[in-house]
Amino acid sequence: MRTGRRATTLRDGEAKAEALYRQAEKLRTRRGRGDCREAFRLYLRAAALGHLEAANSAGVMLSAGEGVLKNYRRALALFGVAADGGHPASMSNLGDMYCRGLGLRRNHVKAFHWFRCAAMRGDARGMYDLGVCFNNGESVRKNPRRATLWYQKAAALGNTMAMAALGHRLLDGYTVRRNRAEGMRLLATAANSGCREAMLDLGGRYFWGEGLGCDYAKAFFWFRRAAMRGDARGMYELGLCYANGESVKKSSRRAVYWYRKSASLGEPEAMAEIGRRSFVGDGVRCDRQNGMRLLRTAARRGNSGAARFLKRIARKEKGQTARKRQKRSRPGG
Repeated sequence: MRTGRRATTLRDGEAKAEALYRQAEKLRTRRGRGDCREAFRLYLRAAALGHLEAANSAGVMLSAGEGVLKNYRRALALFGVAADGGHPASMSNLGDMYCRGLGLRRNHVKAFHWFRCAAMRGDARGMYDLGVCFNNGESVRKNPRRATLWYQKAAALGNTMAMAALGHRLLDGYTVRRNRAEGMRLLATAANSGCREAMLDLGGRYFWGEGLGCDYAKAFFWFRRAAMRGDARGMYELGLCYANGESVKKSSRRAVYWYRKSASLGEPEAMAEIGRRSFVGDGVRCDRQNGMRLLRTAARRGNSGAARFLKRIARKEKGQTARKRQKRSRPGG
């Protein structure tokens, strides 16, 4: 009798949690700030009743700062509860937190573990992330061929990042037999689904004529789409198109506008370009202090052009200092 009552209570709890989750989903789709906050509260109530999907959704909102204050530690706790309960998407999210070091110290071993757990449970994103680990050799021996196999599995399940990665390999014939038609189809599908990496890949290929034929108009189209979706690299490439007048009317003002937006998002190439322009007063107000700051930041992030420009500045200043000393040392100087 007690067992029967307990089973009924559990079923009632599950039904209540599901109802709260569905209500939260409806509120979240409205995208209003108040709606998102209420959705978050409902997700937490459902998660307290054992709803794993609700715990994952609340974690996603906290990690992205969607309608609530960004809090990686709380997100990590929610992902951990759902992942321990066997929720594949939470395993992928937990792996991503470890991989990027959000709310805790970066740990590629644990990231690989959770990506693998998610992939083994059929999660497409987990499969893609596992492929990235094999491709980059993160906490596992580098194996591009195994990476391709996981990209293929994830792409078959509709993961757009995996489609972009696989399309790139098919076009280049890297670790897989070259198939330009299929590679182009996958890249176009991923790009039209909103994948910024695919947009940039297509834009670059059309710009340089790599496997698709040179077409500046199509390159501009894909760079612009990536930029409009907030991609820093796409903004920089769009700035280059305006600066050089490729498939669009040449405009230094628009080029600087996109360079600035890209630099504000941390793109090293854009930082180097705006830094150089600020230092010499090319198309922008001359501000040597800000120019040097941007150039140094770009150089620290691996931009060789910024590093070379800084060396030229240092040599020039050293030469000027030497000439001044020489002039002072002359009799009657």
